[in-house]
Amino acid sequence: MTKILSIGQVVIDQIHQINRFPKNGEKIKPQITQKDLGGSACSVAVFLAKMGLQSTLIASLGRDQLGLEATQKLKKSSVRLIPQWTQHTTVNHVFIDQKSGKRTIIHDSQKQPLIQTIPQHLIRSSDFIFCDRHEPQAFHSILEQKNCHQKIIIDPSCEISDKTLFMLQKADFPIVPIEFVQKLDRKNGLEKIRQLIQKDFWVTLGPQGCLMQDKKGLKIKVSGFKVKAVDSLGAGEAFRAGFIYGLVKKWPILKIMHFANRAGALQCTKPGNIDAIPSKKEVFSCL
Repeated sequence: MTKILSIGQVVIDQIHQINRFPKNGEKIKPQITQKDLGGSACSVAVFLAKMGLQSTLIASLGRDQLGLEATQKLKKSSVRLIPQWTQHTTVNHVFIDQKSGKRTIIHDSQKQPLIQTIPQHLIRSSDFIFCDRHEPQAFHSILEQKNCHQKIIIDPSCEISDKTLFMLQKADFPIVPIEFVQKLDRKNGLEKIRQLIQKDFWVTLGPQGCLMQDKKGLKIKVSGFKVKAVDSLGAGEAFRAGFIYGLVKKWPILKIMHFANRAGALQCTKPGNIDAIPSKKEVFSCL
């Protein structure tokens, strides 16, 4: 069976759905409040486990009640968890505008220690490795110990730094959000990325779908999958997980892009992060 290794944080998302964002100094109450698991590596690991793949997650996690609850939830999701225990579990507060589905995130002020090294047997026994951008030491450990068999996917989010640009150069399948491209260079972002990484790369376009640009500059766009979006939390991770699933199945690249679009879109139809991940039946019923 194909083995997937994901590396990153497990966080608790305290999600507050509001009908509008407050004005400066104003007090409002959320319409709905819920608690869910988050973190890009965690989301990818759970999605792929739901798709029936052997999914392992190496993650920093607090040795506290929240960490215990997260461990139990991941076990129920059929994810094999290898925890790096810390003092406390990271808690982020996510505010979602019910009208637009857009979100604002306030991150935990306490940073988790980085994952330093990954055992070689875990790296070399995996087929695909997903690494969170917050784990540069782990990423270097992967590069030092992998062979040509393992393929790397990362999530740079919108962070443009020497760290994320290096990770994109080394990733086998570079995927960036359109906000990353625009932040890099609003007019010539795609060309700058092409010159930097010298390989095919993909850009997620939100509701508009996704774009592939090859190393020669040829662009292919695949339209988005239309849904009634209520929350965009985790959509990028669902896209990447869907992309990995297509690679596992050795589908043609256009089919992979269509499938990843559907995965990301369906993620947006429910509030939450892990709780919103579609089932295998839901994803394939839309094909």
